[in-house]
Parts: sequence; C-alpha cells; structure tokens
Amino acid sequence: MSLRQRWRAFRHHTLFPAQLDLGIAVLRATGDTERCARQERTLASAPPGSVGHGLRRLLCDRGISLVPGYQHHDLKHLLLGFDLSAVDEMRMQAFMTGNAGVGRDTLLGLAFLVYCPEMWAEIPRLLLAGAFAAPVADIDFDRALGSDLDTLRASLRVDAAFARADRVLAAMTAPLRPTPELVPLT
Repeated sequence: MSLRQRWRAFRHHTLFPAQLDLGIAVLRATGDTERCARQERTLASAPPGSVGHGLRRLLCDRGISLVPGYQHHDLKHLLLGFDLSAVDEMRMQAFMTGNAGVGRDTLLGLAFLVYCPEMWAEIPRLLLAGAFAAPVADIDFDRALGSDLDTLRASLRVDAAFARADRVLAAMTAPLRPTPELVPLT
C-alpha cells in the first residue's frame, strides 16, 4: 500500500471517525437525550415503507442511534440517499450548502473536505443539484417519521435536480461551436 493510500485510509477510517465520535459524545452529554429516546420509540413502531421505518433501518444497520440535535441530519442522509461514510458525508454537506446555503452545520461539515480530496471535483455538481432540489432543511423531523418514504423523497425532486445539474455542467464544459455565418435576408 502506498503512502498516499495509507494516508487516505487513516483519514477515512481513523481521523474522521474519531472526530465524529468526539462530536457525538459532546452532543449526547449536552443534548436532550429524553427526546431522542421518545423519537427512537416512534421509529421502532413505524410501519414499513415509512420514513421512520427507513430511518430506523439506516441507524440499526450501522449500530447507531439518534444523537441529540442531529436527528434531522440523519433524516437528510436517508432522504437524499447519501451513506454515512466520510465521503458521502462531504457529498451531503455540499448538496445541503447548495440547498440551504451556508450555515453552522454545513460549514462544519465542509471543513472535513480536507479529508476527501478525491471528491473535490464533485462539488460543483452537488452544489447545483442542491440548489435545484426542493428545500430539505424545512422538513419537520417528527411529522416526517409517519410519511411514506418514497413519496417524501419524490417531493424533494433529488433525481431531477441531479439530472439538471448534469445538463448545466455539460453545457458549461462543452466545446464552443462555431456560429454559422449570418446570411442577410433579402
């Protein structure tokens, strides 16, 4: 394994998770854990196909639980289809910067981009797709849990937003075509 590959593995599998664990520990120590416990009970009883059921599966499959103050963050992962890996975390933050502008959470998330230079080229596409999608930050977490997951995802128009971003970027990077000479009208 090359030095570059070892550094990438260290960033993705040691450094990023350690910082994430520290942040989660602080949030759990200072946040509303009772509210998270109530929300987790709601997730446990959510019907298949619902947002709550999908979120429960996302969290359980990774052996994690809701974190005080970050419930909506986990919901975004589910709705937008971004995994919980370091690279997908950066992708989601870039998308959300395009979608909701720069805020505390996106600024903190984007600071981790230093760990993922391999995805820097994707940032323009993610910013544009975020701008073209319906607002995600306004979704009420507790209300969303009972919603149909596919319906809520479709209402965000994420797939259409990525398709539009791809068309815009293709047009911006297409070689210039010579303009046909103007023929005077007679």
